Amino acid sequence: MGSLLGTRRSGVLAIHRRPERLYMSYVLQTDSNTGEGLRRIAVEQIERAIAVFDDKQLQQDEAVHRARQRCKKIRALLHLLGEANSAVTDFENSQMRDAAAGLAQVRNADALLDTYDDFRKCATEGVSCRVLKRVRQVLLERRELTVGEDSQVEIRIEGFRADMCAALERASSWAIELDGAAHLLLGFERSHRHGRRAMKSCRRAPSNERYHEWRKWSKYQLYQTRLLKHYLTDSLKQRVRGLIRIGELLGIDHDLAVLRHELVEASDFSSVRDLTGVGGLPEAIDEQRRHLQKQSLKLGKRMYTIGIEKRIRFAS
Repeated sequence: MGSLLGTRRSGVLAIHRRPERLYMSYVLQTDSNTGEGLRRIAVEQIERAIAVFDDKQLQQDEAVHRARQRCKKIRALLHLLGEANSAVTDFENSQMRDAAAGLAQVRNADALLDTYDDFRKCATEGVSCRVLKRVRQVLLERRELTVGEDSQVEIRIEGFRADMCAALERASSWAIELDGAAHLLLGFERSHRHGRRAMKSCRRAPSNERYHEWRKWSKYQLYQTRLLKHYLTDSLKQRVRGLIRIGELLGIDHDLAVLRHELVEASDFSSVRDLTGVGGLPEAIDEQRRHLQKQSLKLGKRMYTIGIEKRIRFAS
């Protein structure tokens, strides 16, 4: 998980991740062949996903976060290509999804602890200190157990490297059929519709799965907007800021949902569940999630109300 910052606003936790650096290599240039440009970008993202584990200045959890982020950027690119390229996109999308999932366990222990620490600072009034300390102790024990299993972590990282090396060999020769850059607008509009439907589904019948789906498509749209930077006009900067914020809100909501599930269901939290007053903690998480969801839906309504073709158009 990326670095989190927490501030208090009228007793409600407002958390945001530090802005991601925008790598200029993840931009399709207007003076290049579209297919060649997309292959180049995919190759660079895969190479960076492999190289991130060689950067000795990065903590392991940050390296894992960046590697998984590269996979999401490649998947966002693939979603632009449409049915005509399904032979490539279906296979490569599943490969990237599975490779990133293999690193999830390495990330989860740190992510839960970071989420809990920020949540604890601002949104746990009325929950006893004894309960709060015991929850953190369990989360620390989990992280130490994960760190202690160095051999398993290395196996997962090496498995990821192997998957990425295989993907790298394939990416340079992807058989992509495109009718120029305008073909990508159809994929861009498709992703916008997916995001809009996911948001409406959250509003109509909220669930963890539906919010996760909306977050996924908002991320894809963010990366696609950056990828097509030189082709899109009008309210691009405002749209990027909005998508970043939706991703932040829904990311925190997702992490809190995982934390709540672990508190209620996981066996290593059984000692916490026996403590007096622990019932207020899931309720506090639920309250914070309701606030985050309300914020995301309010912003999403502004982002998705007007059709994409009326707000963002391909430059001539």
